[in-house]
Amino acid sequence: FALPNDTIETMSVCDDADGHYMLVEVGWQPPRRVYNVVFHLRLKDGKIWVEQDWTEHGVARELLDAGVPADAIELGFQPPEMRPFTELAKLRSGNDQPQPRRVMS
Repeated sequence: FALPNDTIETMSVCDDADGHYMLVEVGWQPPRRVYNVVFHLRLKDGKIWVEQDWTEHGVARELLDAGVPADAIELGFQPPEMRPFTELAKLRSGNDQPQPRRVMS
């Protein structure tokens, strides 16, 4: 049997009971199986934990742009010892302001 070329679906996975939200890509790009977690957010201890983020601009940036305070976001994909050096940590301490996105034309 023949497989169609590039049959990839993008799906959202929402688990309101446990507070997990994911965007995944699944399918085939012959000869390989595709399973990518584009992003994974988790609600834990009153914060939004970004567990995985392969988006172009960053889910944390999207959350900040939507008005979520920096202290309500944790970068779970970063090692704990590196988190104090992230842009998000600078925003929390007030030493930096969010940089506007550059729009390319």
